[in-house]
Amino acid sequence: MDYKDYQSGYKGNGFWFFGKTEFIGLLLEQLNLPKNINILNVGAGTGNDIHQIKKNGNVFVLDIDKKALDLISDNLVVEKKVASACNIPYPENNFDIVVAFDVLEHIEDDHKAVSEIKRVLKPGGFLIFTVPAYSFLFSAHDKYLDHYRRYNRSNIKKLLKDFKKIQLGNWFFFLFIPITLHRLINRNREYKLIKFPKILNLLGCGILSFENYLFKKGLRYPWGSSFYGIYKKD
Repeated sequence: MDYKDYQSGYKGNGFWFFGKTEFIGLLLEQLNLPKNINILNVGAGTGNDIHQIKKNGNVFVLDIDKKALDLISDNLVVEKKVASACNIPYPENNFDIVVAFDVLEHIEDDHKAVSEIKRVLKPGGFLIFTVPAYSFLFSAHDKYLDHYRRYNRSNIKKLLKDFKKIQLGNWFFFLFIPITLHRLINRNREYKLIKFPKILNLLGCGILSFENYLFKKGLRYPWGSSFYGIYKKD
């Protein structure tokens, strides 16, 4: 979770964070990974998804915000480092997987960050990521979170031209229309934290859990407010 969201009052128990964490587990599960691999979590934020990532190996975390990293228990990770994704303080060919969940949109020079990720990945290693989808949805919330962009498929293709694509698709399909309407209506308004009533939050969790269940069964969605990707370093 982004530290700004944490400061706004989110504690990682909203339906978005619940659904996304579950989805991250599904992305990693697809790879049938060996045990005890080394995983670098770039832009870890407050680390709400680390318990899912940790199921697949030894987790190293990196973020530019020390306050965010301080919220991550030392028992969950091998190492925490305050550093930029554009200057990753690890040697080349060091990690089996690098994950970057809703991170690249925060980085002005995302091409430099991807170059660094490729450098620290072992040959045959995987980059797994999520990014916010569709430039036309750029809104007050993106500005509040200091996003430089939202992504289209063409952006991603150019950004990851030196990787082999394994999968690229969309997530957050079933709630795409209400989210799109909300973003477009409030595009130029000051961002305000939305606190959903408990019943709506439970409904959202149920919807995203169902979406994730269908994804696990092999369904792929034609659109959604997030892109996910699994790419491989040759």
